[in-house]
Amino acid sequence: MAIRQVIDEGTIWCAAGTKELAALVMGLG
Repeated sequence: MAIRQVIDEGTIWCAAGTKELAALVMGLG
């Protein structure tokens, strides 16, 4: 079903966002 794909994409976006946030914090710190 498409729901599985949506969850996978959500997980990828979440991981990418976390990485971006960590990079931003490291840059500020």
